[in-house]
Amino acid sequence: MLSALGLARAIEDGELTPAQAVDLCAEAIAQGESEVGAFVTLDIEATRKAAQTPGLKNKPLRGLPVALKDIFDTADMPTEYGSPIYAGTGPRPMPRWWR
Repeated sequence: MLSALGLARAIEDGELTPAQAVDLCAEAIAQGESEVGAFVTLDIEATRKAAQTPGLKNKPLRGLPVALKDIFDTADMPTEYGSPIYAGTGPRPMPRWWR
């Protein structure tokens, strides 16, 4: 089982790079996703690219990838709001009062 704290410490100590942590997470997802079914959308390549950003090991999350429940709108991923009736739904534009 992968531990976020263990991965963060390994990155901080220079034992792993953020990109290597992404690869470990991607492997764990690949092994269990058919049984768990946790992901609606997964963009490992974009995550690998983001993991190349310099200085991540000094940031609070140390460059660890994170997953968001599909009830949150994001700018670049579809959401299903936890229901198949919303399959493939994209983010809604921000209301004027929010800008």
